Amino acid sequence: MNYKKQSINTLIQSCKKKNHKAQMELYQRFNRSLYFSAYRIVKNQEDALDAVQEGFINAFEKLDQFNETGSFEGWLRNQKITSPLEQDQECVSVIILQLLKCHFLSFHF
Repeated sequence: MNYKKQSINTLIQSCKKKNHKAQMELYQRFNRSLYFSAYRIVKNQEDALDAVQEGFINAFEKLDQFNETGSFEGWLRNQKITSPLEQDQECVSVIILQLLKCHFLSFHF
């Protein structure tokens, strides 16, 4: 199956079934812009990469909670995304959540 041409809903269904190729396609569609948003916040390449990676891991782990009655964008915006940056701060997840909101408010499916 060519996942590059699949709709978001088709990709989500495949991701819920733990299809790694669909997960990779979903990641590829969003990682670059999320990285740049994270980098603008944390000002560090390594921390930005970690934040994006942890954000996707968390989203994939909770993807079964997405029931498609609302938009994927809205669901993703409301996820609490944590990151390795929490070593010294309890509320860094709020920063990551804000970067996801900024990214998805500007992206149209």
